[in-house]
Formats: sequence, C-alpha cells, structure tokens
Amino acid sequence: MRVEGSRIVYSHTPQLVFPASNEYRRFETVSTRFPGMRTDSVKYMGTNYHVWVAPDSPRADREYEYDRTQHGRFLIREYNATDSNIGADYVTVHFFLDSPEYIGREVYIDGEITYGQFDSSNRMVYNGTMGGYELQMPLKQGAYNYRYVSRPAGSKEYPSSSLIEGDKYETGNEYSIYVYLRKPGDRYDRLVGYTTVNSN
Repeated sequence: MRVEGSRIVYSHTPQLVFPASNEYRRFETVSTRFPGMRTDSVKYMGTNYHVWVAPDSPRADREYEYDRTQHGRFLIREYNATDSNIGADYVTVHFFLDSPEYIGREVYIDGEITYGQFDSSNRMVYNGTMGGYELQMPLKQGAYNYRYVSRPAGSKEYPSSSLIEGDKYETGNEYSIYVYLRKPGDRYDRLVGYTTVNSN
C-alpha cells in the first residue's frame, strides 16, 4: 500500500482475499500389472491398457481431510523402468465423479495434466444412468494430482473448485511472489525478487 521509512505497509484489502480451495486428490498408474494407489482396476482393451480411478464424490460439505499434496503436479513413472520417460506407456484413465448433475455448469478435471486448458479434452460428461460425471483421458503412467472444477456453461472464465471441492482454511497452498521495481522515468518494470512460499 505504501512505504514508511524502511517499512513496506500492506493493509487489509478485500481484493487480496480469495477462496482457499482444498487439497488435490491423487492416484498412481505406475504399473499395468496391478492397480496403483486409488485405482480400482487395470485392463488391456483393444490397443492399450485402461485404468479406472476409484470413484470420487464432492467434498464441499465434508470436513477437511489432510493429504500431502503436490499442488496439482504429476510425475511420469513406470515402476520397472530404468528411464520412465521412455519406459512409461500411455494408458486410458477413467475418472468418475459420483454427483448430481450441476445444471448450467461445465465440470472439468484440473491439475498440471491439463496445462491450464479447459476444453473437450478434460471436460466431463454427465451420465444419467450412472448418476455422475465421467471422463476418459490418455495419460502416461505415473503419479498424478488432480481436482474437479466447474464454471457456468459457455463461459470462458477460469473454473472454480469451490462448488465441488469446497474451500477449507486448513488447505496448504503454494504461492509464488514476484517483486518488481519501476524507477521514476522508466517505462518498464524490473523483476528484482522472486520466491515461493507454502502456507502450511
């Protein structure tokens, strides 16, 4: 907000208050011989292996549950390969969110696996017979963090996790802080500092 001598003052500003979200969910597909963490089954079908992630349900109304998160990241890994980047295969991953239909909203899978894109490749489709949202996504074998997000149908706004995942103040989040300097008379900003901090 302002500089007072050698102090930088940040007063409370509502614009800096934002939802806390929830810890990311996780699963592993490190082998095609047996199900990994939070996967129900693995089966060879047609031309490749298919992996079914254990069914999920909304967490917005549930108590906070701690899980050591990787903040949406993923790691390519095949448990028996000397170089997983070469040895890991693509598998078709089946996601299922056991939930009533959110009328007028689109539901997506989010995490670094989507590279910040929200389109048909990670948009879930509601299956009325099964009573939930489903999606098949080709992913390389590995360990994944993901979450469910939604936005109004037809909107281009960045989806929110609040409706499905909920907002829990205990959630450990990672923040990247960039400090810029613009000297009097300059027409550009200089990056003078950067750090990443965790809230937990």
